[in-house]
Amino acid sequence: MSRANDVIALKLCLETLQATSSSLDLNQLESFIRLSSTQLLIDKFSTELQQAWDLYSLDPPTENLETVTKQDLPMIFDKPSWVSFKLPNATVGKSYASGLEIVTQKAITVTKIENLDDLGLCYRAEENLLTGDPLIAGDHSLIIHYVHQQQSYQQSIPFVINNNPRNLWKNIASDPQVNYWKADDDFQGLDGVYQWKLVAASKRGRSHAHVGGCRDDDFCLKVD
Repeated sequence: MSRANDVIALKLCLETLQATSSSLDLNQLESFIRLSSTQLLIDKFSTELQQAWDLYSLDPPTENLETVTKQDLPMIFDKPSWVSFKLPNATVGKSYASGLEIVTQKAITVTKIENLDDLGLCYRAEENLLTGDPLIAGDHSLIIHYVHQQQSYQQSIPFVINNNPRNLWKNIASDPQVNYWKADDDFQGLDGVYQWKLVAASKRGRSHAHVGGCRDDDFCLKVD
């Protein structure tokens, strides 16, 4: 295989490693190569990489990866050192609108951002604006596609969507069979004397609802 094909093969395999192992990310893999060697990476993840080569119908990189060097890392990881991207965190259920912060001294054009559709977000390249209503809480990875001097690049960045605290509260119905059970919500109204109206109501608090407990307070209206 040629050096270029070796680089492409290794890149695809590393992306597969990242996608199939929750304990790895490209930054860890890149550090591993920088601190040791590409061949040690191949040895360490031989089973996973063999599955990747089979998946992509690729030939493994040449013996000892002699043609792949640390100078190829920017191409392998699509991560030039002269640019970085930042996005503020989002929250499920809260409308999101934020520009993509681009930290660089070079002229680049962001063309698209991948992995947004399932999150309920979209990127408007002409405005450099990310908008939508976040759907899925968690730590996500977005892929930024951009162009510099007619050369295309892509770079993965982390993106956090926090859970909405209101969604963390459960509303579990209480058990009617427990002693002194009371309905979770109750109200009563009576006609009193001299045209007075009597009204009472009680609603179970969210801390009780969260564990399926009963209301603490109660009432009873009577008119003699």
